[in-house]
Amino acid sequence: MNDEELIPPAPSFSRWVGRVKLFRGIAGGAGLAASVYIFLQHGVAWEDAIIRGIAVAIGSWFAGWALGLWVCGEMYLSEIRQVRKALERRELNRRRKMQAMYLQRARSMGLLPEEDAAA
Repeated sequence: MNDEELIPPAPSFSRWVGRVKLFRGIAGGAGLAASVYIFLQHGVAWEDAIIRGIAVAIGSWFAGWALGLWVCGEMYLSEIRQVRKALERRELNRRRKMQAMYLQRARSMGLLPEEDAAA
């Protein structure tokens, strides 16, 4: 297996921006629908219910935006941590291979005694 295959692709923030927009839209639409329904159930005139629903939709749109930024930001950071760990593992493997190669070369040239080579 090649070391390049172990590294996941670099995370793309553009994918998460689309999800934040989706959260905003869902929150705004759900806020409008739920608030208009609740206001109409409590005897508010439909014109007032729509106006109040729009106000609630704007607030829920901003709340959905903040929530989407937080959730997607955390998920994006977890992807970055995963890529960083994979790169660290790759670098550690590369260092170990280089150390083994130089130890073998030093042994073959007679620069290291046998008892040091075993340690």
